[in-house]
Amino acid sequence: MEGLCKRESSAKFEVANPVQPYTADSSGQFAPLVTIDCRGLEFTNFDPRGIWTCKGAESGTIFDEVSLDEREWTDYDEKAACPVGIMEIESQWVRAS
Repeated sequence: MEGLCKRESSAKFEVANPVQPYTADSSGQFAPLVTIDCRGLEFTNFDPRGIWTCKGAESGTIFDEVSLDEREWTDYDEKAACPVGIMEIESQWVRAS
């Protein structure tokens, strides 16, 4: 029986390229979110679990505690008097140039 492979791998966020906000202008398009330096790894999926913070495009209202675990979120922006939401989340991984 062969020994276990001892290949090392790592992934770290690139400090020179901090996380970028996804804005209303980006809606319907892919936009860079983060740059990760990967060694010996290849990402295949993005799962937006956890708590996110969103800001109303028209009013600037801050929505804390936004959960995208179900890949969508809806609420009502009192200042703008309109519904807000995130739906149909899609992602793609692209090699940095």
